[in-house]
Amino acid sequence: MSRPLCPHCQLPFARCHCHWITPVANRMPVIVWQHPGEQGHAKGTVQLLRDSLQQCTMIVAETLPAGQLPCSRPLLLFPEPAAGNGTSAAANTTAADALLVIDGTWRKARKILHLNPWLLSLPRLSLPSQLPSLYRIRRAEKEGQLSTLEAVCHALQTLEQAPEQYAKLLQAFAGYQQQLQKLRESPDPAP
Repeated sequence: MSRPLCPHCQLPFARCHCHWITPVANRMPVIVWQHPGEQGHAKGTVQLLRDSLQQCTMIVAETLPAGQLPCSRPLLLFPEPAAGNGTSAAANTTAADALLVIDGTWRKARKILHLNPWLLSLPRLSLPSQLPSLYRIRRAEKEGQLSTLEAVCHALQTLEQAPEQYAKLLQAFAGYQQQLQKLRESPDPAP
């Protein structure tokens, strides 16, 4: 017997994130390129991000031909090879018309990058490696790795110079993580 789902987010009511949606009028459009293996993942953060950002487009694919993005000058949010403390976005943002982020485990994200070599020619934004993560439900591969929601919020805080509006979304995300942690720690009800 299936559990009842929230009519808006389509998640089981215990995992529903609707209470945590924080509307944000982002100036820089966001394109989330999601690996197909992440679609519908219960521990994913993209759905809350998409429901909160005013300008957020989703693409679910492993490969995409160059020129098929819904923008002409994307800025790729992805660490540079051997990135240290991150790179300044100032030079890259003057011409960018959207922030492109790859959503998936690090292994899946690197696979998308490998299968789509045209991504390597895009200007990149790398975040500082010392940013703390609020994401406790899924284990990171390395210290300093952020969820997609956190990475996008930190990038937009920098790009739009509007830390307060994204701080509210990060606070909501922390509350949602606490909700999921409590659910995880509670014993399963009898069938």
